Amino acid sequence: MRAYSYYAYAALRAWFSDRMTAGCGAAAQANYEACCKALESVDANTRLILKDVYCHDGALGTAVRETARKYDLQGNDLWTLVARVEKDFAIARGLI
Repeated sequence: MRAYSYYAYAALRAWFSDRMTAGCGAAAQANYEACCKALESVDANTRLILKDVYCHDGALGTAVRETARKYDLQGNDLWTLVARVEKDFAIARGLI
């Protein structure tokens, strides 16, 4: 896992769980804007899939496996999507 992955996971989980709002401080604002930027290239159906991944109660690996099974997707394809969104978040946030 890349160094930014845990930070990106936590921010995206908060964004998808509706616990993150704009205007809660400088860091929260930057995280909110980075989430929006990372997800702007993702269509609505893909966002629903990502929401299932990030709102899952288990570990990320379990969430990806169960979500892939639920939507009849290849697990590797979903991992690639998660990694791309987290990398886009990290770039937008200035972590890499």
